[in-house]
Amino acid sequence: LGAVLALIGQAEAPRGYDQVYSGIRAADRPPRPLTQMTVYEVLAWQDSIDSRYPSEAAGRYQVMEDTLRRLVNAGRISGRARFDPATQDAVAIELMREAGLARWQAGAMSTADFADRLARVWAGLPVQRDQRGARRYVRRGQSYYASVAGNRATVPPEAVTAALEAARKWA
Repeated sequence: LGAVLALIGQAEAPRGYDQVYSGIRAADRPPRPLTQMTVYEVLAWQDSIDSRYPSEAAGRYQVMEDTLRRLVNAGRISGRARFDPATQDAVAIELMREAGLARWQAGAMSTADFADRLARVWAGLPVQRDQRGARRYVRRGQSYYASVAGNRATVPPEAVTAALEAARKWA
């Protein structure tokens, strides 16, 4: 899944694993790089800024606090783990599993359907088909979350399908 993870990382946080939502003021940024914090510490930081910003997205995959907390509470990610690249990759893979990774890998879901499900997880990924988005009708190539907190797709839809097809060849 390396190609898919790389594409999501490029779409969401091109500066890498320590990147946070760009609208957060310097005074409210994490006390140290995210990759040096535990998941619990990241959650505490996200809690501390939650009411002041439209997003508390953190890390290479711009994970929101509610999502990260849900994965911890479900026992799928350890709160004591360092929020390092391996943990962040594991979070992204868990989110892909929720979106239907196993069904797609087994051929029971089309690449376009899986890509659209991923676009509902990551705002930087585009939808593959015209559809009703989170707030309005969106066209192929737009973010499912267009018109929400300035979100937009940052990669073309063809890049998503190419990364998925490359991953399928190696599965």
